[in-house]
Amino acid sequence: MRLVRLSGKIVGKKLGKTIQTADGQVLLRAGTTLTSSYIKHLKRRGYQSIYIQDELVPDIEINDAINESTRLKATQAVAHTLQNVLQGRPVRKDRKRVNEVVENILSDLENNEDFVFCLSALRCADDYTFVHCVNTCVLALIIGTALHKQKSDLKTLGVGTILHDLGKLKISPSILNKPGSLTPEEFEQVKEHPRIGFDLLRKHFEINLVSAHVAFQHHERMDGTGYPRGLKGEEIHIFGRIAAVADVYDAITSDRIYRSRMDPVRAAELLKNAAGTKFDPRFIQGLLERIALFPNGSIVLLSTGEVGVVVRQDRKLSSRPVIRVVADHKYRLMSSYDLPLRNHPEITIRKILNDYPQKIKEQLARVRAKASTP
Repeated sequence: MRLVRLSGKIVGKKLGKTIQTADGQVLLRAGTTLTSSYIKHLKRRGYQSIYIQDELVPDIEINDAINESTRLKATQAVAHTLQNVLQGRPVRKDRKRVNEVVENILSDLENNEDFVFCLSALRCADDYTFVHCVNTCVLALIIGTALHKQKSDLKTLGVGTILHDLGKLKISPSILNKPGSLTPEEFEQVKEHPRIGFDLLRKHFEINLVSAHVAFQHHERMDGTGYPRGLKGEEIHIFGRIAAVADVYDAITSDRIYRSRMDPVRAAELLKNAAGTKFDPRFIQGLLERIALFPNGSIVLLSTGEVGVVVRQDRKLSSRPVIRVVADHKYRLMSSYDLPLRNHPEITIRKILNDYPQKIKEQLARVRAKASTP
């Protein structure tokens, strides 16, 4: 299974992972053969990427950092809560639900045997804010657990991050999803969403004030260039600094209407370049040690010229996963073998490929044609 862009090139491929909306509606089930009609429908729903089954490496598993049921409940809880707050409805049950899903996320992370985590990349434009809130919460808790924070503190951090973008519901969607650059006036409106979120949380939720400050401070930056108050360094609460790293990482590795996602390696470089100026270096390190820089299913070009697919993560070294080598340096298919990069320091990953090179795809087409011939 691997993540691919939605295009006509994947017609005939089998869907690798069931696609569900934030409210739990199943759009397509895993194993469905993709047609042009299905692809057009998914694009209309705002999807840009999906998982497909990989014929060269069919045994790849892409496990989310949290259980599928936890993710669905968390996304539904965020969507329901944000809409209730926006419409001024009572949120007593929502407070309980949010606390429960944060505890479930923490439990999943604690019980996950993978030290290096992957996050689901499936999302549509309409559900972006809800999925982003859940992912930011997961990433923040990964950082928090790396720092060995107490469980009570982690719950406070989790509640703050899962509701951190509440204020965005008061910003016009036409501004949030604008394909081009924002005008100065539009950007000033966007810069108010942390303050709006803080005020809404204080008004509607009986929560730890620190959790509300996470929403208030997740766009502040260490050098004072953030917003809405231009806080610097230690003026920003530690949870605000953690949320800033988690929020940015998920945002830049996500597909948006106005830009494509950044791969984890480039995202990591962006964060590392901003360490000490925009972001607290400790939290960047805590995240990058535990998030998959080369997620399972990634097609990679090795320094040897060979092509392979990431099949497993190394628990002790996130930048050196196990590669299933499938083609030689001339892109000729070969008997595949697993290559743990930890044991081969002389070999590096040169780059992540969007798809198999054309020569490999042509060989695969010939193999399929031969197999289908009576």
